[in-house]
Amino acid sequence: MVSWNNFMKFKIIFVCIIMVVLYFIQQPYFFVWVDNRPLVMERANGELHFYTRFIHSVQKTPVEEYFTVIVDGTIRLDKTKYQSFGVGLPFLEEEGNFYREGDYFIFEDMNRSFKELSFRTGVDSQLTLYFNGHEYKLYELYKLGTKFDLFVVPLYKVMFKLYS
Repeated sequence: MVSWNNFMKFKIIFVCIIMVVLYFIQQPYFFVWVDNRPLVMERANGELHFYTRFIHSVQKTPVEEYFTVIVDGTIRLDKTKYQSFGVGLPFLEEEGNFYREGDYFIFEDMNRSFKELSFRTGVDSQLTLYFNGHEYKLYELYKLGTKFDLFVVPLYKVMFKLYS
């Protein structure tokens, strides 16, 4: 027979475990989502930084975009680095701090915020993601046209997405 003291100890431990699990599943996480699963999952408990590199579809020159993941769930474009002016590349002075460094034009302090970003692998785009010391050559890992969604949400929202 189970004693009352053992039963109460079990209840207290069980409640503590539930509270810890609930705490962690409510924390914001940064995801790079592809093919209905996470490619990258990192707890967003401070500012996280990543950047993308691709070949511009018109100019055929490399473009790098630098982002910061904010705990409030936003992804902020901080800087763009490119080699030639062209369609779709920033150039307006009021959009940030513009200067030239060697062969590159650099636009800093852009502060464009997004709730979610989406990228696709394209013909000759060489889309690459750099995060946490890892290089993900998405154009080699996934077929042409594959969509990548980048977002910040509490862990439980993704758990429901995975298992529904």
